[in-house]
Amino acid sequence: MTILMAIAFGVMSKDTRNDRKIARSIAFISLHLSEQITMKQLAERAGLSSSYFWALFKQKTGYAPIDFLIRLRMHQACQLLKSTDKPIHEIAAAMGYQDPLYFSRAFKSILGVPPTRYRGAGLDIMPLPPLMVPELAK
Repeated sequence: MTILMAIAFGVMSKDTRNDRKIARSIAFISLHLSEQITMKQLAERAGLSSSYFWALFKQKTGYAPIDFLIRLRMHQACQLLKSTDKPIHEIAAAMGYQDPLYFSRAFKSILGVPPTRYRGAGLDIMPLPPLMVPELAK
């Protein structure tokens, strides 16, 4: 979870109200990776309209909120695939996917290989960590 804290810190360092709202949203996402999270829910928690929240989040992170969530889930899934022997369906459930097949398709769409091949080949590729977004690296 260190990368998530770095992201939140990077956003918060600008010390504006909207930056704090985005940082709190990132913290919420990171603490609830296994849960169903909607755009509407994130916007309401931030006290913003859905459209404004989406635009602000994308401006600050370089990703739409749901894309950010998916990338964080896949990043965490990669770590679990490399560091544990948990079955794919357990990792999928831990990342909020009830359907392991859907998780595998989402994983492959982001990383280019299915999770079984990722684990079996000992690959080191991971989805672009959100911290690599120029806005947050400043």
